[in-house]
Amino acid sequence: SRPAVAITFDDGYADNALEALPILEDVGVPATFFVSSGAIGTRSEYWWHELERIILGTQGLPPRFTLEDDRSGRNWTASTPAERQEFYQGIVRLMNDANAVQRNNWLVQLRHWAQTEETASDIHRAMTQDELRLLAESSRVTIGAHTVTHTRLSSLSTEAQREEITASKSQLEAWLGREIPVFSYPFGRRSDYTKQSNALCRQAGFLKAASNFPGQAHRWTDQYQIPRHL
Repeated sequence: SRPAVAITFDDGYADNALEALPILEDVGVPATFFVSSGAIGTRSEYWWHELERIILGTQGLPPRFTLEDDRSGRNWTASTPAERQEFYQGIVRLMNDANAVQRNNWLVQLRHWAQTEETASDIHRAMTQDELRLLAESSRVTIGAHTVTHTRLSSLSTEAQREEITASKSQLEAWLGREIPVFSYPFGRRSDYTKQSNALCRQAGFLKAASNFPGQAHRWTDQYQIPRHL
C-alpha cells in the first residue's frame, strides 16, 4: 500500500467548522476532529488562552500574584515582561496537572487579581452545538472524543479518567446521533496518560486512540497510542 497521511484537529475550536471545513471540502481531503465535549456551546476561551490574555496581554497588572491553594499555592512577581512570561509558564504547568474544579477556582482568583471578567471570545471559542453538527454532517469528517474538560489524564484517578473518557463519548453521540469511534488524549505526550487510559479507551468502545508524539503508524502500531506530528 502507498504511504498516506491523516489530518487531525484537536479541542473543538469554532474555526474547525467555519474555516477548516470549507477548505477540506474544496480540496477533497478527509480529516478527524477530536472534540472536548465540555467546551461545546460555552463561547468561552479555553483556559490556556485566557491565561495568556490576562497575564501577557493585560496592562497595569498588580506586581505580585498569590495563588491560594492548600497543595499548589505559590507566588509570582509580574512587574516586567520577563517575570510575566515566567509566571505564565509556571501557572500553565500547574493547570496542566489540575482537575477542572481546581482550574476554575484558580481562574476566578486570577480574574479577581487582574480585575477582569470571563469573556466570550470569537477568536478562541469552541464550536456551538449547531457548528459541531454542521462539521459532522460532512462526508469528509470523522468526529472523535477528547475528554470532557481537556484534563491531563495521568493526573486523575482511574474513576475520574473513566468519567472523562466515557462521558465525552456519550455526550457527542447524544448530540450527533451516531457512534463516536475514536479518541485522542489531551496534550497527548506519553507522560499525559497511562496504561489505564489505554485500557479505559478500549473498554469504552473506542477503536483507536491518538497520542501526540512523532512517529509513523503501521499495521503493527498500538491502536491506542497512534503517533502524530504537530
